[in-house]
Amino acid sequence: MVTVRTRASRAGRAAAAVGVAWWLAGCGGGSGEPVERGIAAAPAVASATLPSPAGAAVLDASTSVPAATTGAAPVESPGPVPAGSPMPAPGVAPAPAPAPAPAPAPAPAPAPAPAPAPVSVPATAPAPRVLNAVPDIAASTVATLDAAAVDASARGFGFDALAGPARCGVQVVALRHPTTGVWGERTAISAALLLPVGCPIGRPLVAYARGTETVRARTMADPADRETVALMAFFAAQGWPVVATDYLGYAQSPYPFHPYLHARTEATSVADAIRAAHALRRAPADAGPAQVLIAGYSQGGHAALAAQRAIEADPAAGIVVLGTGAMAGPYDLAFTFAEGTRVLPSLAGDPAGGLGERVLLRGAEALGSGLGWIAGRGTTEDLLGDQSVLGWAPRAPVLLCGGSRDLIVPFENTRRAAADFAARGASVVAVDVEAEPAFAPLLPPPGAGAAELSDLHAGAYPPMCLQVVRDRLFAASR
Repeated sequence: MVTVRTRASRAGRAAAAVGVAWWLAGCGGGSGEPVERGIAAAPAVASATLPSPAGAAVLDASTSVPAATTGAAPVESPGPVPAGSPMPAPGVAPAPAPAPAPAPAPAPAPAPAPAPAPVSVPATAPAPRVLNAVPDIAASTVATLDAAAVDASARGFGFDALAGPARCGVQVVALRHPTTGVWGERTAISAALLLPVGCPIGRPLVAYARGTETVRARTMADPADRETVALMAFFAAQGWPVVATDYLGYAQSPYPFHPYLHARTEATSVADAIRAAHALRRAPADAGPAQVLIAGYSQGGHAALAAQRAIEADPAAGIVVLGTGAMAGPYDLAFTFAEGTRVLPSLAGDPAGGLGERVLLRGAEALGSGLGWIAGRGTTEDLLGDQSVLGWAPRAPVLLCGGSRDLIVPFENTRRAAADFAARGASVVAVDVEAEPAFAPLLPPPGAGAAELSDLHAGAYPPMCLQVVRDRLFAASR
């Protein structure tokens, strides 16, 4: 069964085509660092040596670092006396040192730039949970926030009313664990584990895949990150533990590029993060599979469906998917590309190595990503069609959420995915937040221009969809 509530406009679809073409052409630039990209062959990626887990993965109150001090440099102990320095003989007072020549007065130091406001962690923050020590998985607590601190962070971003008051504190843990690259080579990847503290954990693990990022150093294990704060407010502080991948090529991953919208490695990034979180949290006698809910926004919506598809196709995955909330994702990449050809018709039917491939590579460069895996795969539409996450029957329920005035990822992706899954007998519901009366006061009025609508994809839509996914799908899984 499929339910679609929508209020789309012809002008909105035309504007979406312009936005997609802009995205494909990489005209927005990017702030990510330059990265290597393999075009015809796999890059040489050495097997990553992960930090020894001895002691590192066992976290207790003594290892918790308050968020206000996170990132501070360690205090170094004084070094040895320099060679040649005179040492007084025992019982003999040292001769007075000659008075040093007066040094010129130093120039006044420039006033330091104001530091960003730290996350406030009260002294009464709940004690963090103790995790298992697991070979090849490094884990360290970044911060432990109480419920009041989570509420304050959500209020700072303006989605506290949608998330609701925090019921729990949250322990933010940085993970680094094994995974595989585009060509199956062994490498490493990082993730954030957000654990409810101060209230029981009785709900399934939520695995989250984030949206597109241009900054290679960004990690979800940052209690001040907007998307991390949203995950704390909507899920972890309500009792759902969360693991959020950083993807290949970001944060602590040594991978030389990020394979953007590459469905298989998106899926392994999410699945390997689930396995790492499950290994760290499970009781010694628990040999069962990980029970998990999957969610993702934008690029992460594509990754969420890719992960569900891969997990459900692998009987040995060791993971049971209870449901997936995919939000505002480019699920049908060939269609998304076709929308772009309305503005750039020369891309239609473009052969590999032609303009379409060059545009994709330029877009990858703007995103700090790598698309070298596309070389030699036929037309540009074929390349993107290979990465579509449609054409299969999900076994676990799927909720698709988005907005029909999205100028970045056309809402038609959501409609097409819902229709495809429903035709295959899957349990799927599609929600257009523009058609939800409760959200109307939070959205631009009808007839708003592109300047207002261009911010919806990264601004108003994400917290609305997080609430929809939580309350209409995840809340039923206890």
